[in-house]
Amino acid sequence: FGEADIMIWNSVAQLEEEQHEGKGNELKYKGQYDLFNKQQIMSGEHVPILLTPVPGDIVHDSGGQAWVGNLQPGAPMCDEMADNEGKDMPPACRHTKCASDKEAFCRVFDSVCWEPRIDFSPPTVQNDKVEDSDGDIGTNRHRLEGRKLSLLVLHALDAALDKWKAGIVTDGAPLKEEYWHVGEKYKQIEESIRMYGSKDDQNLSACEQLFEAYPIVCHVAMHAATEWTPRVDPYESSLRSILRPDMDVHETWPNDAYTPPDLLPYKWKPSDDEVDVHAIAIATHAPAPETNEWGNFFEDDNFWSEEDEDDFLLGEGQSGTGEENGEGERVLLKENNKLPPTSNKRFLSESSNSYSKSTTRKTKKSKITPGDGWILHNPTSGFCDGSSQSFCNRDASNKCLLAGHNEGYAGLLGDALSGWLVFRVPKIKEGIILARFDTSIAPDSNVQTQKSSNDADRRRTSIPTNEFELDIAINRKIHTMSRKKFVSYEKSKAANNLPLWPLLLDQEMFKAESTGDDDDGDDGKTIEVAIRIRSNEGRSATVLLTHLYYA
Repeated sequence: FGEADIMIWNSVAQLEEEQHEGKGNELKYKGQYDLFNKQQIMSGEHVPILLTPVPGDIVHDSGGQAWVGNLQPGAPMCDEMADNEGKDMPPACRHTKCASDKEAFCRVFDSVCWEPRIDFSPPTVQNDKVEDSDGDIGTNRHRLEGRKLSLLVLHALDAALDKWKAGIVTDGAPLKEEYWHVGEKYKQIEESIRMYGSKDDQNLSACEQLFEAYPIVCHVAMHAATEWTPRVDPYESSLRSILRPDMDVHETWPNDAYTPPDLLPYKWKPSDDEVDVHAIAIATHAPAPETNEWGNFFEDDNFWSEEDEDDFLLGEGQSGTGEENGEGERVLLKENNKLPPTSNKRFLSESSNSYSKSTTRKTKKSKITPGDGWILHNPTSGFCDGSSQSFCNRDASNKCLLAGHNEGYAGLLGDALSGWLVFRVPKIKEGIILARFDTSIAPDSNVQTQKSSNDADRRRTSIPTNEFELDIAINRKIHTMSRKKFVSYEKSKAANNLPLWPLLLDQEMFKAESTGDDDDGDDGKTIEVAIRIRSNEGRSATVLLTHLYYA
């Protein structure tokens, strides 16, 4: 995996609808796209090429330096569908180009929910096909857009090789770094976005207008931790990965109903008049491997060292030998396609003080005592990284196992009986920590605090209308957010489904509260952040933490 070299956000239907109907929300969507584009440029080591029909202010704000383009929509090389069959058309053009009054001819789908196999039968009756909505494009249109992107990459690689060849002819071998190192160009583009700022309120960027309470998010690289999926490297990007090592969040994961791989539906077999692109892509002269047994892989010194094995079994930086941990215990990292919470001390030998990369030091003695009433709510089974190799949401209750949806909305659930939820948040340079809460979760949903409550008839509202306070502790210094203030942030959503609560938004306070022991050098500082709900409504005062954004 790694960082993206090309970034596409093609969900522009809502913006086009707002522009056409004049609903007045056009700025909201432009601001979202503007923030997305700028964060893609600033937030990683790579600066991607942005392929988008709504570049917003990114070209202007970067002084023309950002790499922006777009794939031309539609299928100009194809004729319009005259009927629902298209038998006289080339297979690649069928159902790709339709007149407005015949759009149904292009909304042809080829999905199935299950392909029969001899080793497993779903315990739940499967639907005939994956559900679709009016805005979805058909199978052949998806295939066409994918092939456009593939051709773009192939042409770019061809042009790059021509440039390298010309460079060797001109300057000799080996090829000079200026032909293939783009690090300095990355820095120039990133800096142009960070330094751009309007001199007056009349010329604020769409991002700054939308996030008027936090305009700094348009100019600094934001980091995030979440339990939503899909996401690359599902554990290392989770909220659980930045918990303080002695903080225990109770986890109950659903099991996959069967093991991968899935069988490709027989109906997807290309017809005789189609080009089998997949067969071309996997064609090779290399002989098949003699075995796919893991045993040989572990025994082959050319591919696997003892150090590699320790990293695989225990996680990078953890001790794995009998001399180091006293017990010689090992923990297999991948169980049910999930990474365990290596920041949780119960997954380590009791005599080991070494933690995973995300929590690199022992916790200092703190006045903030972690609560025992927080749980991981609504997790999705499987490995959900959004790639074609993911195996996600295959639990026994799923009615469409082959849909492969990676979309999941998990979070850390707590209530007024849960106590403190404590994090060690890394890479803090700007003194910004924003949280996203979901307050729509049904009251009394937290099974962990069920035994602590004697009153089953509490008020049925997530945020009680009387007493409710959110305690926020930054490096053990506590301040309290009232219910009125809490609700005001919920109502002021800057983006669709994105209410944000500031846990820390004070550069000077951040500098004063940070300590030298927590300094991570150029990566910023790691600070302790804790939240606690207080209410006389007990289990009925329920919130779900889904995201932390920080810089």
